[in-house]
Amino acid sequence: MPLCKIGAALPSSAAHRDRELRTGFAPNCLNTCSVFPVERIDLNYHGHISNRQPYPMTKISAHPTLSQVAREAGVGTTTVSRVINGGDRVSPETLAHVRRVIETLGYMPSQAARTLKGQGTKTIGLIVPSIADPFFSSLAEAAQAVARQNGSLLIVTTTGNDSRAEIENLNVLIRHRADGLLIVPANSQSQALRDLVTRIRVPVVAIDRPVVGSSIVSVVADNLEGAMKGTQHLIDHGYKRIVCLTGESTLYTIRKRIGGHRKAVESAGLSYILDTSVKDYNSAEYAIKRLLGESNPPDAIFATKNSTTIYAFEVLQGSTFGFPRKSAYWASMISNSHRGCAHL
Repeated sequence: MPLCKIGAALPSSAAHRDRELRTGFAPNCLNTCSVFPVERIDLNYHGHISNRQPYPMTKISAHPTLSQVAREAGVGTTTVSRVINGGDRVSPETLAHVRRVIETLGYMPSQAARTLKGQGTKTIGLIVPSIADPFFSSLAEAAQAVARQNGSLLIVTTTGNDSRAEIENLNVLIRHRADGLLIVPANSQSQALRDLVTRIRVPVVAIDRPVVGSSIVSVVADNLEGAMKGTQHLIDHGYKRIVCLTGESTLYTIRKRIGGHRKAVESAGLSYILDTSVKDYNSAEYAIKRLLGESNPPDAIFATKNSTTIYAFEVLQGSTFGFPRKSAYWASMISNSHRGCAHL
């Protein structure tokens, strides 16, 4: 008499419990969850176990497998693999047929398996200071467009220009086996960053700021020359007291822009005025009010960063304090994405 042990028994009568102890089977167990291996139990005439063996368990996959695609298409797994990887050495008819089967079954290649075979993860990591900055959000969109064209996924992380967060993000992307890394260094002089990107085998490209002292390829603008031209534009329009308004003056790009501004004003015989206190709108408002409240206030503003320029525009446009007559205020924004001056 074969019986199937499906799961743990519910409380039963004494007779049932006695039979359960002898046979391992409970008559009222069929309403329990079938999460345990199923067993075949044969009892002899006296109710004792004469034979007990597990039924074979078949693993049910939630997703179609490559073998299932091959079986459905009537081809070998090698052919299916070739189709997935571009169709090299596969006839056009077979290629079209296998692709139809893949689409019908909803088969998706296992990225984990591809990674184990050394085929890469089809992911690119992008590390930027912030996506709130228009330049870096535009950078992310451009990088994603190129990644998508090449069948890859872009993973974006932010650092807030914090070197420790930068190293943490890099390590996470490396552990996830990103095929390549794009990074805007929080600190171009960081020894820890230089050691890490030099040691790993993943291709790395620095953007906007270089990794100083390394052989890492970098794509940067000529910040010094750009700042000189922006400042010279204001000088050419007759402005004599041009304040360089900025924040985060330790950043590579900001240092270069401050240097370009200073070179331009000093070459013109003008006073060099620098304010590095801007961190947010409130600090920008305080700095501008203080500067304009001086006995000899500036007549133009040269801002070295997107966010600083935006804060300056907002403060000046919404200000309730008066402007000296016959003076104009300018905000000159120098960045990789936009160069120019705007009249307020």
